[in-house]
Amino acid sequence: MKKTLLLLLLAASSLSMSAQRRLVLIEEFTNDGCSPCASYSPTLDAVLDDRIGEVIAVKYHVGFPDNEDDVCTSQKANMDARINYYGINSVPTTVINGYKLESTPNVTSLNNMINVCASDPVTMNVTTAFTVNDGRLNVTAHVKPDAAIGGDSLRLFVAAIEEHATFASAFPNGETEQNYTCRQLLSGGEGINMGDVAAGGQYDYSTTWTISGVNDTKQLAVVAFVQNIKTGEILATGYAPRKPQEVNSLSLLHVDETPDNICIPDYSGKAIFRNSGQQPLTSAVLNVDINGTVKQYPWSGQLNYLEKDTLSFDNFTTFAFSDNNSVDMWFSNINDTDATSNHITKTLHNATQVTGGVQLRIYTDNAPEETSWKLYNSEGDVVQTGGPYSQSRHFYTENLQLKQDDCYQLEFLDAGGNGIKGAKGNGYFMLYQLNANGSKKRVVQGDYTGSVYDVNFHLSNADITLGIKNASTTTGKGEVTVYDLQGRRVNPESQGLRIVSKAGKAKKVIIK
Repeated sequence: MKKTLLLLLLAASSLSMSAQRRLVLIEEFTNDGCSPCASYSPTLDAVLDDRIGEVIAVKYHVGFPDNEDDVCTSQKANMDARINYYGINSVPTTVINGYKLESTPNVTSLNNMINVCASDPVTMNVTTAFTVNDGRLNVTAHVKPDAAIGGDSLRLFVAAIEEHATFASAFPNGETEQNYTCRQLLSGGEGINMGDVAAGGQYDYSTTWTISGVNDTKQLAVVAFVQNIKTGEILATGYAPRKPQEVNSLSLLHVDETPDNICIPDYSGKAIFRNSGQQPLTSAVLNVDINGTVKQYPWSGQLNYLEKDTLSFDNFTTFAFSDNNSVDMWFSNINDTDATSNHITKTLHNATQVTGGVQLRIYTDNAPEETSWKLYNSEGDVVQTGGPYSQSRHFYTENLQLKQDDCYQLEFLDAGGNGIKGAKGNGYFMLYQLNANGSKKRVVQGDYTGSVYDVNFHLSNADITLGIKNASTTTGKGEVTVYDLQGRRVNPESQGLRIVSKAGKAKKVIIK
């Protein structure tokens, strides 16, 4: 079966979106007794919720493994026709624009496939609309091809879907929700042969359905699509979404690019949101609450129903750290009303705080030559490096030569890509705070897998002299030999140090 041709989208009268949008159709085959289906549904639904208007789904229920699946039994002939057409023999099975996937996709691969399908050329336009009156669904659909069509290979399918339903009791697979469920194939499982349509002409379809098997008629929507049943290609799709329930409404979809393990209060990110109300969205205020301190970011623009936008926010520096930092985000003042959006919460960790000096100890694995590290300041400059090392299963001690109070990032690198913990032995690292009285305190201990691992810390009262000790002196010539904690000779002057006599005068230093 060929990939996809793809389509164009809609301008459904029930949808006040921009004139034409390309739409990708996902046909999902599932069952109430299928545990893998329950595991996959959140992935698919998350992509749909994030990209509604770019992609839409029709979820068909099959008769296995639970042959008493209510959705399937209510319209078994129609479901069997779609099952047989695609040769479905296991669930979950995902079909994108008529192309059946051989395995269940993850979020990344699913989004990539949607992007490919959305870039396909448009050969016809499909629009659809509906009304609900006295328990009846009245539907219209219109197909307008760019070039003349004919024969019996192009079929129009029209599905009534329930976008969301919640149930008090769980299904056999544990699910308590159903999303984008096909409640009725209004066109029948074989579709409608549109016959001959001239270029620039239009095929019109209308039907009325006495609503049944629907939990909430306010969640009803309609999907119409044209498929070449010889190749399997979905040529075009139209979508009339459920009606907005609130006059002024905004949905906060997700918040991205927020920091974690930060050294000093400085929070930023991007809020992605959608207009979910009847009225165009023209203004709102983003609230970011960290440990009870709130900063507000105003937004203004023009978004029609289901359209999205992104608001970047930064420079939130007035909050105070706590042991458990909570970030709460939501929109208020929607269209200058008292309407508010849903909330999204995140956790924020403050970086390790160190005072005085810092020492790194590494216990190598059996591939020490793969281990190295770089130390960055807050400007992104490399201020010190270490490794690779030569001895396996060995302690190496490194004093970090830090002269300034700052936020630092210690980046561990593993040339083998398997980290210091893994098949080549369980190595680890420790960071110590060096104190003025000669003691030290362990502040971080850990290990890592993979090729890169970062540790962030904030240094205050930086003192580079900590960790340097006077190992021996000689009499008569005023010569001093100085070692670091690894026993290596060092030049104190190169480190900005002076060796001072008991009389308080600086002495000439000669390194033996």
